[in-house]
Amino acid sequence: MASYEPPRLNDFLDTEIIPPAPGFSELVDPRERFNRMGSWFLGNHAENSATFAQLLSSVVEGIRVGRERIWPHDENMITSSMIESPDFKDEVEHLQKTLESVAGHLSEHSVPFYSFRYAGHMSMDVSLPAVLGYVLAQQFNQNNVTPEAGSLTSAMEYVVGQQLCYIMGFATDTSPQSASSLPVGWGHITADGSIANLESMWYVVPASRDRYVHLCIYESLKVITTSAISTARNLKYYALSLKLAIQPDQELSFIASTFIIELADGTRKLLRDCTAWELLNLSSSTVATIPLCLYEQYGISSDALSAALQPFSIQTIGMEELNRRFDISQPAQYMVSVSNHYSWPKGCAIVGIGKENLVEIGVDLDIHMDITHLKTKLEECLARKQAVFCVVAICGTTEHGAVDPVDQILELRKEMAMKGMSFMVHADAAWGGYFATKVTYKYPTPRRPSYAFSIPLNDWTNKQLYHLRFVDTITVDPHKSGYIPYSAGALCMRDSRLKFLTTWTSAYINTEGVDDLNMGIYGVEGSKAGASAVAVCLSHEILGVDNGDRGGYANLLGTAMLTGIKMYSYWTTMDYYSEKEGGRLAITAVNQLPTEKEDRPQPEIDKQKTRIRTEILETDNAEIYENEDTKKLIDSNGNYNRDISQANFLNQRLYDRLSVRTPRDTINDKPLIINRTEFKQNAYKDTLTSLKSRMHLDVESCKEDSLIALSNVSMSPFPTAGSFLQGMMKDFRTVAEEEITNCFVRSEERPAVHSFIIHGLQSEHQFLVYLPMFHVKNHKRQLILEVVMEDAILKAINERLGSKSTVVTVHTGFQSIADLKTLDKILKDGEFIANVYEGYPTIYGVTASLASSVKIKIQKRVVDKPLASSSQAKYPSQMPFVMYGQGNELHIEHVLSKSPDVQLSASCVTLDLPLERKLGDGPWLVTLEDYIERVMQPFSDAQPPSFLASGASLRIRVHSVKEGSLTSEGPVLTDQAEVENTTLTLGAAPTVIDYTALNEPIAADIYVVARDDTDSQEAVEAIAKKLVSTLQSGKIRWSDNVVHELKLFEPKVVQNYSVTLGVPESAADGAKFAVICRFTGPADAVKRDTRAAWLKRVVNITE
Repeated sequence: MASYEPPRLNDFLDTEIIPPAPGFSELVDPRERFNRMGSWFLGNHAENSATFAQLLSSVVEGIRVGRERIWPHDENMITSSMIESPDFKDEVEHLQKTLESVAGHLSEHSVPFYSFRYAGHMSMDVSLPAVLGYVLAQQFNQNNVTPEAGSLTSAMEYVVGQQLCYIMGFATDTSPQSASSLPVGWGHITADGSIANLESMWYVVPASRDRYVHLCIYESLKVITTSAISTARNLKYYALSLKLAIQPDQELSFIASTFIIELADGTRKLLRDCTAWELLNLSSSTVATIPLCLYEQYGISSDALSAALQPFSIQTIGMEELNRRFDISQPAQYMVSVSNHYSWPKGCAIVGIGKENLVEIGVDLDIHMDITHLKTKLEECLARKQAVFCVVAICGTTEHGAVDPVDQILELRKEMAMKGMSFMVHADAAWGGYFATKVTYKYPTPRRPSYAFSIPLNDWTNKQLYHLRFVDTITVDPHKSGYIPYSAGALCMRDSRLKFLTTWTSAYINTEGVDDLNMGIYGVEGSKAGASAVAVCLSHEILGVDNGDRGGYANLLGTAMLTGIKMYSYWTTMDYYSEKEGGRLAITAVNQLPTEKEDRPQPEIDKQKTRIRTEILETDNAEIYENEDTKKLIDSNGNYNRDISQANFLNQRLYDRLSVRTPRDTINDKPLIINRTEFKQNAYKDTLTSLKSRMHLDVESCKEDSLIALSNVSMSPFPTAGSFLQGMMKDFRTVAEEEITNCFVRSEERPAVHSFIIHGLQSEHQFLVYLPMFHVKNHKRQLILEVVMEDAILKAINERLGSKSTVVTVHTGFQSIADLKTLDKILKDGEFIANVYEGYPTIYGVTASLASSVKIKIQKRVVDKPLASSSQAKYPSQMPFVMYGQGNELHIEHVLSKSPDVQLSASCVTLDLPLERKLGDGPWLVTLEDYIERVMQPFSDAQPPSFLASGASLRIRVHSVKEGSLTSEGPVLTDQAEVENTTLTLGAAPTVIDYTALNEPIAADIYVVARDDTDSQEAVEAIAKKLVSTLQSGKIRWSDNVVHELKLFEPKVVQNYSVTLGVPESAADGAKFAVICRFTGPADAVKRDTRAAWLKRVVNITE
């Protein structure tokens, strides 16, 4: 961002470490620049492996030569006889094999950040200069905690800090400002951006501990004095302690009548006459200059000032006591947009102000901080005299890439200062910081051909990154847009004096020029790898951090931006390509097209999409580069599903398919890797409502629901050439269409097998309890039927069961796919044919049954209620059950509220009632007295509802149910009067407990249909058994795309047979088929092993 040359390592040392090389700006031809860019990376297929090996060899040789030069007369520790010994060679061989093995496993299971296809986070192939610098420096194991543990690497970290300040627009030691009395910028490397954000808070947030350091003041680059200043992040409280120190009878009381200080609004006032509010709102530069003013006006020394302040410091009397003395009743706050990184609430917790004092500001439709909302919150704080520590401007949000209005925040700070309120402005540019290399000084950005395959910043981003020079502190991550290996974050500050606020030492600190190399004493970290500084420094020096088209970083990031533009263009025109291929995919980009921002009619939006497709996606880079109209376009850059749960499901499934999160994930099965995010309605408010509307969702029905979205980050400059992106996006559409098929399985009511638990096998009255699913429309129903079965069938079933107490299930039968019915059709017919099984079958018609082709007549619907769709439904307090039955044989069924829930079905329960008391005709609503459901949900294998064991007694309340409320939508309604307060005892039969199938996002019967009519039924069933074995082994889960996973595990099977989730849309008449039950899953042994492994991990962690 600066107009002068960037700081170089050679400028700060007496010797030339970095050899001269042709500057990037000297390469005129775009192809020359692109070629040089190729030398900076290893490549997605390690194309530069020979170069890398050669350079690594040079590194090792340099280390050898260097070690031989140090105390050359010392004897070798590792002798030639040791090297030639079998023991030595065996160990080297073992190391070699181990490295090869680990390399193979890392290659197979590591997230491939280096690939063009990776678009999940701010990661890409790291720069070779950085990698080689890190490897080189690691061998010297330098520690930048102090120069005596890393003298040269500390100097390199100092230079890196100056280079980052240059990028951000701060003055540096080599800038014209360094010759004046104005403070210059300073920066240093941290472990990551979260640590940098935390340090930025440490400057301004008071804490319960305090230390004093000597503060060096610049005057014409000469240190004239030192002075004490509290490092307890004391910008807000320092002046309060000083006011106490100048009271009558105190050591500094002699200055009270003459020491004047400048307030936030520019007026000047005696410090002793200032109110607490005025002192809390001094500017950071005013606080930083107080020690110098005291020295210049009164000659007060550092030691004297420290001694005078010590009795009133936060460490001595505590922040609460300071607040009490100055009648400060409300804690100061931080303000940041709702799109903030999680490190901000975490930082608030660490420094002690708590998350409740992090005020989240709303955003506009472009995810920029809403400046009007910010002003409202600041005015509210001003009205109640509540101080504000800092306003954070995010420059490149982690999940959206949005840049907050830095210029407007700075203007608002000026406006509030005139009203007496002061606060710091911090820029969280962890992601966007390096893009400041592309800033131009005149905006709107000049529309001229910039540089090789590289595009300029748009006007908004250019303007905001330009204004970074005026903020107080900035977080930037070299391991993001700097292409540096993890971990390397950084914090920069406009006024280098601020670094003394995070110094944990009392030793004299010399800050004259580059002699101030004590990088480790500033900040919250202790030991710091010098290798990180070398990695960043070499990458800066080789690539070049010059602003505009003169530097390699600017060119690299500009070319990566072109990749991003092309990816965005594909997303926004995806509906065209999908429709062209007969697909069903529609994508809504969070970033609106220019015509969408202008609220143009749909034909104009479609016309702009056509231009994007023809002028950007179907045009090579050379033509785009020459076409000014296209560059302007780049710079401005069926029936729809109405159900947000379906949209969320699709996006989550696409993320599951296109991410690598476990060692079992197969990388080559993923055409690209993307990330997910979630928009919370209570945070994004109108912005999210607008996005829902653009997606054609039913806004009213989902007005409180959050939205899952996908995000991609483009950091590679290479995919823009050729047809690579086109092929990759076609692969994406294939995956999307497979998942859309699953969405229809969830959302459409289709003919299917319907499954029930049966109660009352040994009585005169039988009841069928439906086995429902919250997320699959075919089974989205809580249903209890009173039915009639033939006595002979019941007798035969009971004889086969004998004395066993087990779960018996009923499943609708079929001879052909055409025999399958919807649940509504079965209820309308009033009867159906079914098969009866002990437990659950795996393959219908193949698993041995208790009875087959049983005719069942529906006598009555006891319960018939659709399951709740809204995620806003609430769990009840007392746990409710429907109790039903005839005579003395009663059963209970848990009333389902919202997912995740649990199906609890118990038969043959008894009530502790006197013989003369009868409940009358049911059903009834029963609530458990001793169990609060809303605090027990969700249940799981780790926390099952164990209180429902056979024979358990439960205190209950019984209510009569209003007629019709069990067979209609809405809650179960009861009569006002309570029927009975008594005890319920469970029978001997086990309670059916299901929180797995009930809550599966998607599960349906799997249909295996022979493509060849010559296949026998036995052959089809054998294939089905093979697939059942795969499911029972746990290799495939219902949370996977089951059909796709089966293709991977059994490719020949899927090639020769049609395998579908849910009934196939078409099948030849007479085709042989088998149906795998939707309740098929990991066998009990697999579940036990999995749980045992989980428990072992828990035990190891707790130990």
